[in-house]
This record gives sequence, C-alpha cells and structure tokens, in this order.
Amino acid sequence: MDALEIDSEGTVTAIEKKDGRGIGRINPKTGKPFVDPAIQVSKFGIEQVYKAGKRKAEAILNAQGTRGDVENIPGHDLVSQSRHIKFEIQADRPDIRAEVERQLDRLRGEFPQFTFSVEYGVNK
Repeated sequence: MDALEIDSEGTVTAIEKKDGRGIGRINPKTGKPFVDPAIQVSKFGIEQVYKAGKRKAEAILNAQGTRGDVENIPGHDLVSQSRHIKFEIQADRPDIRAEVERQLDRLRGEFPQFTFSVEYGVNK
C-alpha cells in the first residue's frame, strides 16, 4: 500500500500509486518503440492494476497486518476498515485509460464489496 487516505466522513481509502509513463518509449536509434506499446499497455493493466488491486483487496479481507515501523504505519483496525481502493496513475493516455478501466471492471466483478477508482495524470 502506498498510502491510506481518510476523508472528513471517515471513509478510509487505500491508495496505489503507479507510473506507466515509459510505455511506448521510442528507441532513438530506430525511431520505433523499444517494445510494442500494445503489449506494454496490456501488461501494465494486468500487473500494475489487476494483480495489485487483487492483492490489496485480499490482504484487507484477510486482515493481514502491515509490516514496518509500527509507530509510522496505520493500525490493523484502520486498514481493515478500508473498502475503497484508488489507483493514482501518472500516465494519462487513451489506451492506458481503456486498459485500466478493463482491469478495474474485472476487480469490481471479483470484489463487489470494494469500490475501485482511478485518477490519471497524478504527479507523485
């Protein structure tokens, strides 16, 4: 988990921060992408959105404790209250948006007790 956000109404949201800006990077020697952007976009959606969201939802449902410096991490009770998972993605392109939405729909189908949302063009 990258962060927890608590709004004024007490809603706890787990934040997953993702990049995606290197997708379709052009090789200066060839003038073509290093890797086929369609493959990269699909892999980004599956690995960075679907699998990360699934791990996060399962961890919250299974009430897995957090690791690290106990004084600086949210308590188990606070983490287990979260039923909202938000992705903050730095990249903002139509193909990435379409793939991310496709993967969020998969997550919504598998975890109907959670709300999944996304914000694009977020700078870390």
